[in-house]
Amino acid sequence: MLPPTSRLRAKQEFAQVLERGMIVQTPLFGLAYLKQGDDAPRFGFIVSNKISKKAHERNRAKRLLRETTRRVIEKIEKGTLSVLLAKRALLHASYEEVYTQLNLALQRAGVLREK
Repeated sequence: MLPPTSRLRAKQEFAQVLERGMIVQTPLFGLAYLKQGDDAPRFGFIVSNKISKKAHERNRAKRLLRETTRRVIEKIEKGTLSVLLAKRALLHASYEEVYTQLNLALQRAGVLREK
């Protein structure tokens, strides 16, 4: 689970990232991101009813996204606000596929820290 300091919670924060940020698309999800400030990177997740009418499938998708994000969050630049928008293909994806796609999306977005 992501620590509370790493989560987007307010509707205004989600709206700000979606309106002013850039979006990188993958086959499993879209990554909307916005660089601002020097705070810890924060993430939000959107899995709509269009993905699945079944709550357990939507919850599994959110768990997959949260876990993969937790594993890469220390590699992300400070001040990055991100929203992951699930696609239907995510319902049938494995953890390894999601992890690979998230790393590729973050690289394309240019928000990974240099080592």
